[in-house]
Amino acid sequence: MAVPADLGKNFTTAGNNHFHNAIRRADALWPPGEQQKLCSAVPGKRAVPRIRPGEGTNQDATKKFLHCRRCEFVRVGSRGGLQFRHDCLQPGDGREHLKGALIHMMKSKVMRAALAAGTSAALVLGGGAVASANPKVRTPAIRQISAASNVVSVKGDTFALINGDNVDPFFFSIWAGAIAGAKKYGIKIIEQAPTTFDYTQQLSLLDDELAKHVNGIIFSPDSVFGFAQFYQQAHAAGIPVVDVNDTEAQEKNNPNVLSFAGSSSIPLGALAAQAMAKLVGGKGLVTVINSIAGGIGDVERGSGFLNKIKASYPKMRVLAEQYDMDDVSKADQIATDEMQANPSLEGIYGVDSFTGQGVGTAVKAAGKAGKVKVVAIDAEPQEVALMKQGVIQALIAQQPYEMGVTGVQNIVLALEGKTSHVVRSLILGPIMVTPQNLNTPYIQTVIYPANEP
Repeated sequence: MAVPADLGKNFTTAGNNHFHNAIRRADALWPPGEQQKLCSAVPGKRAVPRIRPGEGTNQDATKKFLHCRRCEFVRVGSRGGLQFRHDCLQPGDGREHLKGALIHMMKSKVMRAALAAGTSAALVLGGGAVASANPKVRTPAIRQISAASNVVSVKGDTFALINGDNVDPFFFSIWAGAIAGAKKYGIKIIEQAPTTFDYTQQLSLLDDELAKHVNGIIFSPDSVFGFAQFYQQAHAAGIPVVDVNDTEAQEKNNPNVLSFAGSSSIPLGALAAQAMAKLVGGKGLVTVINSIAGGIGDVERGSGFLNKIKASYPKMRVLAEQYDMDDVSKADQIATDEMQANPSLEGIYGVDSFTGQGVGTAVKAAGKAGKVKVVAIDAEPQEVALMKQGVIQALIAQQPYEMGVTGVQNIVLALEGKTSHVVRSLILGPIMVTPQNLNTPYIQTVIYPANEP
């Protein structure tokens, strides 16, 4: 196949910022009769070549490599820079050999189909001999394509879940959801997490999964800072990343993240206010025990509750908010003091699981279970146990299980070429757990498991 003579002139200066313009111009310049000769491993596919100038220090920018609309790039990485070549058919003029470079073959639908079928696909540029594949190149699992339906299969792929920590049932629930979502597609989930909630430990875990060239990463970041390089590297490698327990706003609309699935703190507080109002008959004295002063999520969980009470329940009064610094024993002490100082206190709202546990312990010890109503955020095992004992009347659960399921589904959509179907930013609403619905099948998936799945 002859390369059009004017391509070098037209694309010599095209770079990253002009890549899409270069594609459109290549589509127009390439001889129509040659288009069908590419990607013949997939029957019925119309393949239009794309042109990408070389990048980095090891390749002259005037050399061009073909690229089909139906497949992706091989990234050739070295400390000297990045270069690209066509990855579904082998160029034959020797340009694909870049000495000392590490080749990461991205998820090429066509190449994997050809390999799976035992098909040898070849492309000769300028009459050169067809080059054989480098046996030292590590490629991800073969991705199958059905010739009849042209549907990409992700069966056998591996997704990594980098979780928040390895002790919190909230993160066990994300893990369980990811496993359930992956089972539907025959995908393997590898879960890794720091020993405690610590973003610095997550950095090395992320590096490990990038080095393994997993097919996708579900990530629950322990910080909104420190991960810019990871996101950029994953994007450059063509590895889709879905953030869970995170929102688009928190990540400042990071373009290197495929999608976000998380909770909004204000609705959690507002639903807690509705639950409390119902429990106390829309009137009486209640209090809020918060976690950490200044923590954005904690502040919003408190303000969501207070604003809803003020707007909708004028007969209710709320004592001054207090803070337990995420300490169960301190929450216990604050709740005990509030009950002693305010004999008419009818309800206590705890903004997270630690606060809920501490408040529940205090109410139970004071012999006021059922008399002083308790509403808390999350549905951790200890909180559920207190609900079964009649101490906690309502839990406002997040949906970590659905976060895990959503993470898998969105990566699958991206790998199948259906990125337009991905919901970029998904806020999963709070779920109210009560003694009345606790044992229903659906709520059993909502409450957080005590153990690893």
